[in-house]
Amino acid sequence: MPPSQTSTQRTDNAQTSTKPARRRGLLFRLAAVLLGFLVVLVVVEVGLRLSGYAPVSLRNIWRLNPLDETRQQRGDYYSLYEENPHGDFEPLPELDGDRWELLGGDGAPRPLERIDERPWCVEYRHSSLGLRERELDGYWPPPGTTRIACVGDSFAYGQGVPAAKTLPRTLEAELGNGAEVVSISRVGWDLSEETKQLARFRQEHHCGKAIFVFVLNDLLLTKELALRNEAIFQRMHDREESLERFRSGLWQLGPSRLCQLISASLADHRVSQETLAWYRDCFDPAKNDVGLDLLEQQLAELASLKDCRVAIVIFPIMRQLDDDYPFLAAHERVAEMATAAGLPVLDLLPEFRGQDARSLWVNAVDNHPNSRGHAIAAKAIARWLREALPEFLEPDERH
Repeated sequence: MPPSQTSTQRTDNAQTSTKPARRRGLLFRLAAVLLGFLVVLVVVEVGLRLSGYAPVSLRNIWRLNPLDETRQQRGDYYSLYEENPHGDFEPLPELDGDRWELLGGDGAPRPLERIDERPWCVEYRHSSLGLRERELDGYWPPPGTTRIACVGDSFAYGQGVPAAKTLPRTLEAELGNGAEVVSISRVGWDLSEETKQLARFRQEHHCGKAIFVFVLNDLLLTKELALRNEAIFQRMHDREESLERFRSGLWQLGPSRLCQLISASLADHRVSQETLAWYRDCFDPAKNDVGLDLLEQQLAELASLKDCRVAIVIFPIMRQLDDDYPFLAAHERVAEMATAAGLPVLDLLPEFRGQDARSLWVNAVDNHPNSRGHAIAAKAIARWLREALPEFLEPDERH
């Protein structure tokens, strides 16, 4: 055999013999990477378990309904909480007999014996007019007093805040003697309903001044925007269902905290981004011209109310209260429309800039302003009334 042929054969044999070695090397490195990845997962899982991590449930606020007929008609109830993060909540009330109904965050009944799982509460007690307000005596306010209606939705109502610490009560305390601030607000009201309720209240009690606390979801929505809002709530529901599956004990050593963390984080990010986009689109003329046209009309009608001066206060959404606040353009649009209608406007955003939004939430689930948020707003409104609208503080004249 020629030398050249022998040399070629040896080279081929050497190359053939190195291929399995290379495969083994690649497999070994791949196995090492996978093993390292598994070790990291185990370490993270153990760390999460040792730290007691559990994703926040969006259903952790329970509800206690009194079964007394009078209180049911008024719409009284309690919100129940696991913890008291800002000291706003109160201990559970004394329960008498079986005259109570306990509902979980999903709306399903719970045995009353489980009430100790939510030892903190906020009471919502309403007047005969269905308002979170004291009963008022007679048509006119006391002599020498100016009655100011604080009109709005859940922000003015004080969702998650005791009545004594809500915006109306805090504003009344800031203004001092001579001012009576009446809460005309309810969770879920929009500007149309708020205007209707103010007219109803004024039939029962004289009210010559009104502050409308405007929140960015107070305007009419197109069908598409309404459906998007429903879809956001459905995603929140799906998030809870997903977490329930991870909590179901399908894992050999119990439910995976890491899977819960990943699932909750992805779902929360998606809901947050869709919510931000939804708020922006509500004030985009190309996507909600009907709602914006109606808002302009409603503001003009408020400016023309007889025997009642109206002012507008814009309350910011409690998110990203810095230079990147995502709804600045919407604030500016509402302020421009109100000013054009002849209404005085106070935008509360500058009062909240630089604040840590989470420190102003009711709790990790409820992003409504807590008592500190209400106090900041009340102080700013009181200062504004004294400096820019002193006529709001003049006693009502009896005709």
